[in-house]
Amino acid sequence: MVRLENVIADSQTRTLAYLVTFTCQDGKPGCTLVRFWTLEDPQQALGWQANPGTTFVHILWLPFTRDLLVVARSDRDGSLTLQIWSSPHFGSSSTIPLSQRDASLLIARPDGRAVFVGSLDGTWRADLIALDGSGARSIATDLTPAGGGAPTLSVGLDPGETARVSALPRVAPLLAEAEIVAQVRKTVGFPDRIDQISATLDRGSFPFAGRAPTWTVKATGDFRQNFRFDTLPVGGTPAPAHCAVWTFNARTGQPAGVQMTDATTNCS
Repeated sequence: MVRLENVIADSQTRTLAYLVTFTCQDGKPGCTLVRFWTLEDPQQALGWQANPGTTFVHILWLPFTRDLLVVARSDRDGSLTLQIWSSPHFGSSSTIPLSQRDASLLIARPDGRAVFVGSLDGTWRADLIALDGSGARSIATDLTPAGGGAPTLSVGLDPGETARVSALPRVAPLLAEAEIVAQVRKTVGFPDRIDQISATLDRGSFPFAGRAPTWTVKATGDFRQNFRFDTLPVGGTPAPAHCAVWTFNARTGQPAGVQMTDATTNCS
């Protein structure tokens, strides 16, 4: 059996995310994964399954960022953690332990600087996680209706704080060149080396359905971890390539392919 829930849309990047609960390979119910879907690519863009012993229970897009918040529960002791996914491609980038055992409420502050995790059972037990750039951390929960912007993370917003939040810039629906180049650099580690790198955007049929927008990234350098076993000498390692070409979905950052070659003219 497969059940879909927690279907949420990010109006900034125009991406859907949703939880899928399905029967595990051992026949037991309750396995979970998060999937992403975009308008111009009718195929499921990407799916992340929870690690064994963990169940995804809640998801939320964080305002003014590309981040997805995922609450996960340990099957062993029922403890909860908040995972911050900086990209659908890379999955969880940080994990914060929560003191609560119920996450029926997962609410982000309108400016994305904090997230409230808890339940409304008459006592307002909750975790308030600060995401204001000073490092994700759990702080004392302020549930007073007054205060506006003072304290900074009060649940109440006065007119001045409301105007500030309304003026914040929205995230562009497509990844910028700097973001996709940074993503490539993260994947290229020692002993590989990038000498020159460039990126070209093909908008496809965006913002309409049909053909997904893609980034093509070309780099020259020394790429030894390229698995070109056709050039593998007996008892040796693959010969390094000197040109690498990556393609990515320009909305999600999901890799669509990579080519390695010795001909640097392919990277011009």
